Amino acid sequence: MNWPWSELGLPGPSDLAAVRRAYAERLKTTHPEEDPEGFQRLHEAYQQARRAARKGGSPSEPQAPRPEERPSAMDIPQPQEAPQKAEEGWNYEQIFLQEAQRRAEERERQSAERRERFFAKHHPGSEEENRRLEWRFARIEAALTSLEELLDSRAPLRDWVFFLHSGVFFSVKGDEAFVAALEELLRRTPDLEEPVKQEMAQVFGLRKLVVPDVWQGLVEPLTGTAYQAPPPPAPPAPREKKPLHKRWSVRIAALLLLLFAGLPLALHQIQEVRQAPARQAQALMCQYLEEDLGRRMESLQEGRNYENLFSPWDDPNLVFLAWPDGERDLAAGQRGYATNYGNVVLTRALKDFAEQWKWDMIELEEGGVPNIYGGSPGGYFFRAPLWDNEEGVAALGALMESLEGEDWYQTCRPEYTLRLGIYNLAYYTYTSDTPFDAPRLLDYYQNEAGASLCAYIVEESGLAREDFGGAAYELVPQGAVELDRSTCFLVSGVDKATGEAARQYLFEGMYLASLPAEEFSLDMKSIQLHNGDSFQTSWESMPRYIQIIRK
Repeated sequence: MNWPWSELGLPGPSDLAAVRRAYAERLKTTHPEEDPEGFQRLHEAYQQARRAARKGGSPSEPQAPRPEERPSAMDIPQPQEAPQKAEEGWNYEQIFLQEAQRRAEERERQSAERRERFFAKHHPGSEEENRRLEWRFARIEAALTSLEELLDSRAPLRDWVFFLHSGVFFSVKGDEAFVAALEELLRRTPDLEEPVKQEMAQVFGLRKLVVPDVWQGLVEPLTGTAYQAPPPPAPPAPREKKPLHKRWSVRIAALLLLLFAGLPLALHQIQEVRQAPARQAQALMCQYLEEDLGRRMESLQEGRNYENLFSPWDDPNLVFLAWPDGERDLAAGQRGYATNYGNVVLTRALKDFAEQWKWDMIELEEGGVPNIYGGSPGGYFFRAPLWDNEEGVAALGALMESLEGEDWYQTCRPEYTLRLGIYNLAYYTYTSDTPFDAPRLLDYYQNEAGASLCAYIVEESGLAREDFGGAAYELVPQGAVELDRSTCFLVSGVDKATGEAARQYLFEGMYLASLPAEEFSLDMKSIQLHNGDSFQTSWESMPRYIQIIRK
């Protein structure tokens, strides 16, 4: 890989949208105050990559970044030809890509305009002044890029909180140029979620009686009400010479006022003393976590809030819970703390898997901690198709076995339940108290899952009891059958008195058919299964998408 793509973690030349996403992702671990040189390299790579993306190629001579290399203020992308409609139907994927590209180009245009206004206002003189202005503008653009990525991805409140408390944000929080750009962005985004607005208003202190001039423009878009400065104090009345006893009363009152004015400071000092043991405890927790996991950790405690929240120093978006739990004695298997670190890392890995394979994943409580501010679910439910999904199931099995082999998994072993199913019905359940068996999962999916689910629906719906009229029966899964070019799962209803199949049940996903055994044939058409009466059930968990037909 050549620079600048390698600096951004990209495999090679990419479009504007990909460049911006990569830049925003790298900003999470490259803070301007903590690593100024790394940040400068990253920003230079971003500038070069986006110029190449606008030109539709790569730099003619890829090379390491040079400080004198700056983007032109007039380097504004030209309008692109309107996307054409495909001859047959709409190519939605292409349309979405074109829209993402259009948004990226629009943001590049706005960035170029901001740059032009910024340097036109400040008029850099010496080389040193120009360097400082370039550095300042780079920090502003880094923060705005992160904001735009949060808006595009409709990020949850948790991600906004992390950004608003990051070094990238705090380095420009008071910069008038950044605040002006932020105000413009907020006014273009009137549908920003209210909790996000409230968090931003709190960070900027906009609900205080007096708001600094630089932030006053943010009050209306974040709170919905225009800022009103408090009225100036009334001019003092002419002083009158008071009698001696009244003058002494005023002096005593002033003395008392002075004493009470020092009370907040004294209370603050008392609070600091009281919180000292808590900070020591957090430091000790970080030490234990670092020793066990091999990662530098930091506490997220702020005053009395977030005392049990931690995150890796190199991955601030990974927030987890940890709290003291007994004495630390590793020989006896006692770590001295409890944590959901393993569950949080597992949750991230499974979310990435679900996104990659386009599976719906539902987080289940099941004894877990609610998934806000460092919490994690106690279980996971994947909606995974019953048909032709062997590749995805095999990939899930490989992932689970790989995760089990990780050091963090063994050190902070997560406790959870993993389910695969369709609709709200699970056809496979795994609990973490046993090793994960990937070959068994794939075999079960290929040979047993569908028919077993069919038998479960037949039993729970009351269909079998209705069919056998009180006689003893047994449901025997028969696997999958091909019927009229469609795959169905077959279950035989066996009369225990005769030992022969009396009913046949076929499940195709959207319907389940019950028919006498003598009427079933592999040569019958699928439409023939629909010739019957709808069976009504009182089963509350019955998916409303499945129709039961009884002949």
